[in-house]
Amino acid sequence: MKDYVSSAAIVLAAVSVYCRPTAVLLWVPIFLLKAATIQRPIEPLIFQAIPISVTVLQCAILLDTYLYNNQFTIAPLRFYTANVTKGYATLFGVQPWYWGLTQALPTMLGIYAPLVVVGICTKSVNTTTRLLAMISIFYTVGLSFFSPHLEIRFLLPALPFLHILCGLVLQDMIQYGWSVDTAQSSLASVRKQYWCRNAIIFAFVAQFMGV
Repeated sequence: MKDYVSSAAIVLAAVSVYCRPTAVLLWVPIFLLKAATIQRPIEPLIFQAIPISVTVLQCAILLDTYLYNNQFTIAPLRFYTANVTKGYATLFGVQPWYWGLTQALPTMLGIYAPLVVVGICTKSVNTTTRLLAMISIFYTVGLSFFSPHLEIRFLLPALPFLHILCGLVLQDMIQYGWSVDTAQSSLASVRKQYWCRNAIIFAFVAQFMGV
């Protein structure tokens, strides 16, 4: 069953990367985390991925060639040539190297940015989830340093992992805030948890109302 799931995941990864090469930003963190936490040798997984990826590549090239009037076509290669080699992407604007970290990532996260920071820094959050979030941030933002043209949507592959991290942080905060024993807690502690609880509620209301 595990081999079946792994094969299905590899097929989906190969198809998505071929159709949209930037999808590699989504799959590489998952693979790195898998390699870091797997309880068995990683070589069998690699040897499993290679033939599947090659088969998907061959089928996709044949399909593209057929649809392009039998003209040999490799779509990812054309994507790379247009956006990197010829630099057509720069026609849509050029940003400084730090733009992804200082503007794109905070804008994409919005009110969840503080939760991401808390989740990365605290040890109460699941280690695997925290590691996956850190890999996705450093990987996607790190690659953005080398791209002259960057848009917020280019960092979206990291968003699912960051939202999982935020959810775990919120779960801890809500459980901590709603499980107050006022009879045994100090007044300062009760007030702190009260304001923490209301800050969470206000933040979500503000997010959905566009405040």
